Amino acid sequence: MPSGRLRLSVWCAALGLLVAGCSEPTNGPLSAPSGAQFGKSATSIAVTAASPAQARSDTTLDVQISGSGFEVGSHADWLLDGKSDSRVRTNSTRFVSSTSLVANITIAADAIPSSYDVAVVTSNGKTGIGTDLFTIAISVVDLAAGTGLYGRAYHVNATGYVLGTLGTDPVSPKGFGYWAPSSSTFSVIDATVGSTDIGKGNAAGDWAEHFDFPRVWLVTGENSWSPTTLAPLGANAGTPAAINASRVVVGRTSLGAVRWPDPNSAPALLPLPAISGIDASSSQAWAINSNGDIVGTVRATSGNTSVDYALLWTTSGQSVTVLPPPPGASSRSATGINDVGVIVGYYAGSGGKSFPMRWTPNGAGYTIGTLSTSTGNNLRGSVNICGRAVGGASGKAYVWDASGGLTLLPLLPGASEAQANAINDGGTVVGATKFVANGRSSYKPTLWTGIPAC
Repeated sequence: MPSGRLRLSVWCAALGLLVAGCSEPTNGPLSAPSGAQFGKSATSIAVTAASPAQARSDTTLDVQISGSGFEVGSHADWLLDGKSDSRVRTNSTRFVSSTSLVANITIAADAIPSSYDVAVVTSNGKTGIGTDLFTIAISVVDLAAGTGLYGRAYHVNATGYVLGTLGTDPVSPKGFGYWAPSSSTFSVIDATVGSTDIGKGNAAGDWAEHFDFPRVWLVTGENSWSPTTLAPLGANAGTPAAINASRVVVGRTSLGAVRWPDPNSAPALLPLPAISGIDASSSQAWAINSNGDIVGTVRATSGNTSVDYALLWTTSGQSVTVLPPPPGASSRSATGINDVGVIVGYYAGSGGKSFPMRWTPNGAGYTIGTLSTSTGNNLRGSVNICGRAVGGASGKAYVWDASGGLTLLPLLPGASEAQANAINDGGTVVGATKFVANGRSSYKPTLWTGIPAC
């Protein structure tokens, strides 16, 4: 238990005075002091089961609680790490018998996915707690449900618009468009764009894309986008990778990493560090934040050895910094950056596999974090304002939080694999899930909710 937890006997004595005389059913949360914590010592009643034992966020439901010693006026509460949590609210508790109660609870949209204890307190203060009896799960939604179509979701903006593809091809569907918030209806923006042509969008919903020629789709109103073709660098057409809130675009040409100051201006090459054996044409800008900071990579070769260097460009792309590698590694790449400067990417580990890493500004440089417990990595370069990044490893989609914790995202029923592509500040995650039938693969655009908002 966390340090400083109130002893159960003290808490129950105080609560007994507060709930004495309550009638059945009881309503509202337990009348404990704010932040009160529940202990788990022996009591005269027992809580043994909850049915259902799992639910998703943003819902209200009845839960039957089983045990012994229940009385008229008993009240149930849901505890996270021993504390009442306002995001899981008990609306009422109905007495059925000495072994059964029915609690009506509301689980908020931002409730933390985790295991919860279920506590029962009688009107005279007797208390019982069932440990880890209830789980709040992450919701997973097939955005193509009922359509007979296939696709992938690539970006979710600040208001919940999801951008992606939907079409008849099970593996590489063409048809670029959007799902409006809380909608399963797909609206086509461009029927020719396929899954491999899409870059990153910004919080407003502008989007970078490179089908046949480089362009960005700019929001012109609600449910409305307009394409703008990006100028080349001389005779070298570019490949845009990302656009920020000021509509600065970054990516690459055959000459190397470039920055378009706006969608209607010509691009300029980004400066590169003085590294022996550097190949300027290998440089790539992968992401840009609202402050104009850009991250990417460049390769340098010495003899038979090539090393990738993670780069950070600041001051409108005029200054370049080489980001340090994690201990024991050399090659690394930066693929995403949020508005407070947290950078995510990957490094080359043992066995030729790549593993996720992050650079967190600490005032004097960066604190490096790695996720080396996975068996490989496909970190997508999407990191929200509170430092949560998304990706996939060994067919499992995940959210990697700022403290290093890993949350695996559930699969759609019947799916074999999943990949998370983007996360917004509200905790909504989008990506794709893979199905295999008769030796053939197909992909469905997927949305996950239940990750805490920033």
